[in-house]
Amino acid sequence: MQLHLTYAHLPELAVLPPPVRVLVRQRALAMMPSHGRLIGELPVIFSVVGGLLGAFAGAWTASLLHSGSAGPDEITIVCNVIGVGVCGFVCGFVGMQLQVRKLRPYLSKAVEYYVSEITHAD
Repeated sequence: MQLHLTYAHLPELAVLPPPVRVLVRQRALAMMPSHGRLIGELPVIFSVVGGLLGAFAGAWTASLLHSGSAGPDEITIVCNVIGVGVCGFVCGFVGMQLQVRKLRPYLSKAVEYYVSEITHAD
């Protein structure tokens, strides 16, 4: 399995300019069957869930670091922020990878559609 950091790293989209990449990706999402709306929001959904899990993990870590005092302090805040940031980023990245795997067949069709539109416009 190959990881793609951005949509620009996909072979189908690498040759296109950045504004066209967005249009082609939106066209590919529109071409998907009824579950296309959910697939389009996977990175956001995963990121939010990861942020929530990170908040719980940060609170748990903070409780392990200091067991005597009650109430929010600097350690709790820092642990929560780090947990939300790290878990939200990692889960959002996983959501993007799942989206790319589902979207790749439709990206090829969307690029072909875009190229045919350009050639017919000339």
